[in-house]
Amino acid sequence: MSEKGDVSCRMVSDFMLVRIGLLGAPALALVTLFFLRHRRFPARSVVVAGCLLLLYLAIALAGLRFVTARANLACSIVAYFAYSLLTVMSLRIPNAGIRFPLFVIAIIPIGCGYLLTTIRPGLSGLATIVVLYHARPNHVDEVAPGLICRITDLSWGGQLSYFHFVGLYQSWNWAPLLERKVLGAASVENFLGEEGPSCADLVAKYENP
Repeated sequence: MSEKGDVSCRMVSDFMLVRIGLLGAPALALVTLFFLRHRRFPARSVVVAGCLLLLYLAIALAGLRFVTARANLACSIVAYFAYSLLTVMSLRIPNAGIRFPLFVIAIIPIGCGYLLTTIRPGLSGLATIVVLYHARPNHVDEVAPGLICRITDLSWGGQLSYFHFVGLYQSWNWAPLLERKVLGAASVENFLGEEGPSCADLVAKYENP
């Protein structure tokens, strides 16, 4: 199989992984709630789910990520299941004045995830996200030891404009599977216009914040 065909297969499998995760995580959380319905409030499960979600958010806010798209998507699905579990467990709160408003607010992202996997515009958006995860950079440059700049241009056939992404990533020899996004920039460019942000722009901003 050619390299292009291999990338296409990975994108299709990752698309199905995300779609199944978005549909299956809330369902699995409901099944968990059903089996625990006659037991005491599962405080330990709620604490574990909360810690997983907080850890995921802390890692994301710190800019850390895996170097492979599939690992990042899988971690996102695990965090989504933790969020779904916390959402359905809110139905076990005794106080109805807290239970129902909290559940209604918390279920909104789950409803958005459901729309992403069932209606055509949502599926198109989901496919675009997976394509962005797998987009191969047009230019890679190690601007400093452990500091890599990637430029990725994405365009769709027949269009004069394209998306221009520039990212500055930090990597470590002791953690080869991880990297941290230090800076990033994105713009919509025209093939006939000026070029977008460059690696030099991000390096200058990084050295002189």
